[in-house]
Amino acid sequence: QIAKVAVVVIAVLLCLQHVGVNVSRILAVTGLSGVAFSFLLGDFLANLFGGCVLYLTQPFAQGDWVQTPDGKIDGWIQTVGW
Repeated sequence: QIAKVAVVVIAVLLCLQHVGVNVSRILAVTGLSGVAFSFLLGDFLANLFGGCVLYLTQPFAQGDWVQTPDGKIDGWIQTVGW
C-alpha cells in the first residue's frame, strides 16, 4: 500500500511539473512542515506514552511520598487517575 501511495505522489508531482508548477517549492514546504510537525508532536507523544505507562503499571498509590531524582520537587500523592 505504501508503494501505491508513493507511485501516486510521484505521478502527481511529475504531472504538476509538466504543467509548469514549481515542484521543488512544494517539496521544500512539505519537508519543513514535516520537521516542524515532528518537533511539535515529540514532547506530546512522549508525555502521552509516559502517562499511559504510569497508569498501566501504577507504581504509586494514594498517600505515597515521592521525590524527583534531583530532590527539588517532592510531595504526597493525592489522587491517581486521568
